Amino acid sequence: MEERIHDKLTELYEKYVGNEYVLNRLDNYICNILPAGLEKAKLDNEKRTKRREQLSADADSFTERFLNKGNYFYCFRNELYLHYNGEHFVAYSEDDIQHQILTSITHSKNLVPWKHKIKINIMKRLRDRCPLDAIPESKTIQNILNNLYPNFFVSKNSAKHFLASVGDSIRGDKNNTYIVPSELKDLIREIETVYYTHFGSASILSNFKLKYYAHDYAKCRFLQCIPSNNITSVDNRLSKYIIDLLCVAKHYSERYQSSDNYLNHSKDSFLKDYVLFLSNKTPETLVDTFIQDALYSCSGAKIKSKNMIFVWKKWLDERNMPNIIFYDTLTTMFKGKMQYDNENDIYLDITSSHLPVVSSFVNFWDNCMKEDIGAPELEIDEIITLFSKSSFFKSSFHCSEEFILELIHYMYPEVVTEECKYVLNIRCSEWDKKTDIDLFLEQCKSNNNMQFTYLTDCYELYTNRKENLITMSKRCFEKIARDIMESFIDEDGEINTDFWTNTV
Repeated sequence: MEERIHDKLTELYEKYVGNEYVLNRLDNYICNILPAGLEKAKLDNEKRTKRREQLSADADSFTERFLNKGNYFYCFRNELYLHYNGEHFVAYSEDDIQHQILTSITHSKNLVPWKHKIKINIMKRLRDRCPLDAIPESKTIQNILNNLYPNFFVSKNSAKHFLASVGDSIRGDKNNTYIVPSELKDLIREIETVYYTHFGSASILSNFKLKYYAHDYAKCRFLQCIPSNNITSVDNRLSKYIIDLLCVAKHYSERYQSSDNYLNHSKDSFLKDYVLFLSNKTPETLVDTFIQDALYSCSGAKIKSKNMIFVWKKWLDERNMPNIIFYDTLTTMFKGKMQYDNENDIYLDITSSHLPVVSSFVNFWDNCMKEDIGAPELEIDEIITLFSKSSFFKSSFHCSEEFILELIHYMYPEVVTEECKYVLNIRCSEWDKKTDIDLFLEQCKSNNNMQFTYLTDCYELYTNRKENLITMSKRCFEKIARDIMESFIDEDGEINTDFWTNTV
């Protein structure tokens, strides 16, 4: 470029050599007019670049704020936009979303020139937001659990395990085979239909089987639903919000890594034993367990083969289990393990017959739980976890949420509970929630990579902390964090950057 400029200047000089007027004009232009013009062009370009960079930063900030506050999502298969209102996912018009974007931009005058570019970018980003990737609020989770329990499942723990199992399949983990009782047939079909309609997979629950058929025992899991002779229908309240269910299911699967991990977390040994009943058995050991549990030796006693099968079915029914051995195989095994009269088709010399946890929990409560007006709420699930980590707990204990809640009501009638889930004005000496969050936020302040703009991002980091004694719910975390942050956080959960430098 430099050579080209020199050549052009030489060309002009040689062209007008001898023409004093033109050369004077050329001299004046190069020495006086051109430098000022170039300086102005430079300043104008810097100003435009700075303005463009500022506009780009403001546009990015606006886009992130709109996406985080708007809670809009997209189902790609049926091209449906959804809005998450903190309780339910509801259908929303694309035109209404675009109108809201443009209306919001008009409040930021500097962004008006880029309003259509910003709108297009937001809509493109929005179409990549799947509702199943959202973190559901506590109200959504409780709505789903209240629709599943007691309508389908024997406890909230069993409902949560079911949701985590569905979530595993959504995430592509189908290693386990779930033997689905007939009571859940309609619910499974409803979930598969809605998932296909919105997300395109017709076999999302292909590892959920209505009947056992020679599946590997080690990978078989049971779902602990309420026994019934009829298929339980899905009512309109649940059917209308199956996407809520799918979102909660994926959330549970991600939170606990898998449905099997949830069993360990729940500390509900009754649920765990039921779900994993087949995982460490073979048909051989299963029949041995049946003989040990349901039969006993009696000289001269007899059981007809037909009646033995009845006892077997009764034993399964008492455990709310489907038939898991083909009858021909079962009969062959019975004959090999018991004295059998082949001529009369009878089994000989055999017949059939069909609270430490309370004390330990009371000791735990009296030693560890103290009245503290204004203390952050404790969830029943959290109390069970604290109990299970204490010296008062034994591995053989069965502690469902329903059992512990009933025990608290009976032993400590003065204790205030809410929504059959939260215990109020009680503090545990083993886990101070406020101190836990205080320490976490101080840790964030000391690490620039942990200083977030939105409270939701803070909670996501908190849930991944390995040093957590217990990971508290999003609802409780946000409530405590808001009390700590005070004026440094707005109603939409956006954190003022000054909070991270505030040392008071």
